[in-house]
Amino acid sequence: MDSDFITISIGWTSDLAHYEGHLRRAIDDCAIALPACHYRIHGTNNVANSHYTADDILKNCAEMSCHVGLIIDPHKATKKLDEILNHQDANTDYIILLTRQNIICHKPQDNYKHHTSRAAIITLKNCETGSDIRNISAILLEHIMRHFFMQQNIYRHCSRRDCIMTPMEEYRDIQRLASYEQQFDADAYCRECKVALHKSPYWKDEYLSIIKYF
Repeated sequence: MDSDFITISIGWTSDLAHYEGHLRRAIDDCAIALPACHYRIHGTNNVANSHYTADDILKNCAEMSCHVGLIIDPHKATKKLDEILNHQDANTDYIILLTRQNIICHKPQDNYKHHTSRAAIITLKNCETGSDIRNISAILLEHIMRHFFMQQNIYRHCSRRDCIMTPMEEYRDIQRLASYEQQFDADAYCRECKVALHKSPYWKDEYLSIIKYF
């Protein structure tokens, strides 16, 4: 990958296929908030030149729960994504998969997402409408992408509840942040997080993001 830019592959499970238009708009929002990235959108197709779709990857990382039925182990899923990223023909720096399925919550801040330094799983389990899908996925994508941008502080969250980098524990808080972002047409990073983000080696005001669909 070009050291000046990062490439992000994004895919989603077939239970989100009907909402592709909403997900595209969410990715557009993310590309505006985090410019100068190359977004490779695979949707329900094979991810990052691999033989696996999001369905394939998450199906093989599912466990049975007596409370909710099949549930995804995000640790196993991101481990598989890391393996894909390590292939020389992956042609991407990071992978993010979205799903409406439940994920095992190993920590409270991982209720709606789980990430390693290069891979992430996002669940839209509580979204009921296309508008919810767009707004919530935009917030969670921007949250994850900011983690990727920060490199050395990859796991750090913000203590301010009105910042997009707050731990994503409660759905109502994510809804509130999404509402703020849509209402004021601005990202919901606090001033300190914005300053830190702009210091990232990946941040470039002068370049627009490139989005390609596969």
